[in-house]
Amino acid sequence: MDSHRWRWMGVVLALTVAGCHHREVATAADATQATTAATPSPAPLASPPPGDGDFASFLREYESGLEFDQATKPDELALSVNAVAWLAHGDDETWQKIVARVGAVARNSAQTLGIAVQNPNPARAQIYHEAAEKPENAARAEELYRRAALLNPKSADYINHLSIEASKRKDFTRGERYALLAMAVDHNFIGAYQELAYALKNLHRYEECIAVAERGLDLPDGDLHSKSLLLARQGQAWWMLSKEDEARRAFMGSVKLGGPAWVQTYLDGKQVLGKEYVEPAP
Repeated sequence: MDSHRWRWMGVVLALTVAGCHHREVATAADATQATTAATPSPAPLASPPPGDGDFASFLREYESGLEFDQATKPDELALSVNAVAWLAHGDDETWQKIVARVGAVARNSAQTLGIAVQNPNPARAQIYHEAAEKPENAARAEELYRRAALLNPKSADYINHLSIEASKRKDFTRGERYALLAMAVDHNFIGAYQELAYALKNLHRYEECIAVAERGLDLPDGDLHSKSLLLARQGQAWWMLSKEDEARRAFMGSVKLGGPAWVQTYLDGKQVLGKEYVEPAP
């Protein structure tokens, strides 16, 4: 096997022998990731077209072509290996190996989580991403988004779509994890803040929801729709904390930006302070 082409289990074994596989470090990853343009486009993998073939077959083929940048520091390489493994399998054990680092980077906008995959395939990833958004693929959208995220793990957008899919299933713990990883990969991606705030609100972690929403609102991103949703989530968190004045300010800000229609039910007195949202009677 080419020395530059490691399946992640081989990398894990090498790192374990080196004594660094499980060691967490406080140093930041490189503040600026290598851009897609700086990486030569690899030949497309010969895997099934979107919507065809099972995920296990895709994953075997993906692993056989996976390359990591061996110039990366051992601890950062271990982090990259585990991050990719978690995107592939989503298991709790692997998440525990990366959660401290991902969380620390997500909270610190001066740091960026560089996933050291040497041969991302953004063109192929986009094909899967677009396939996932087609109505006929709704039943397997999460799998297709996962393929996209694996083929280009440097994309916060692809990772964040896994957060959206998790929240659709009301798996808000997993939704939080994907949103945190997306935020750590790109602090300027406002969608990750919206999804994280949504997950935290539904996990009843209201103070954290408010803080995350505030960070998203401070971004220079001009996406008013996302900011209206951040204000709506922030308003709901204040509402659940029985802070009516703060909640109403957030809801009014959401309305001004064209926020969702349900926000008006709070302003019209159709919701009970400190209680979860209830769909008003017609």
